[in-house]
Amino acid sequence: MDKQYNKHYIVVNDNGYIIDIWSDNQAPNRPTDNAILYNGKGGIGGARLIVDGVQTEENPQLTTDDGVYLYKWTGKKAVRRTDKEIEADRAAQPEPIPQPDIPTLIKTISDLGQQLTDTQMALCEIYEGMV
Repeated sequence: MDKQYNKHYIVVNDNGYIIDIWSDNQAPNRPTDNAILYNGKGGIGGARLIVDGVQTEENPQLTTDDGVYLYKWTGKKAVRRTDKEIEADRAAQPEPIPQPDIPTLIKTISDLGQQLTDTQMALCEIYEGMV
């Protein structure tokens, strides 16, 4: 009996960073038009990368917790980006938008609701005075 292999695909962005990875056994109908066939003899599980001769876990995390890509494609193989490259991308990210204070938002919404009720009541009084 012939051994069955799965195909593992990657997608890279304009910088060559690996932004997606999958195996055809996980997504058999997924279009591969913009993908690179990374491994035509992959195992039966999820897709894996081989980085510096070491195989990653199945479906490896491709970004840091703050969204910086960890791997790049050289045209022939996947390599882990250096700490210096990752830090440079991190430094180039825009400052995060400050998140509003939840208790303040709740109070604001409550105040707006009360203002709407007050306006409706005033309109009712005007209407009743006209009738």
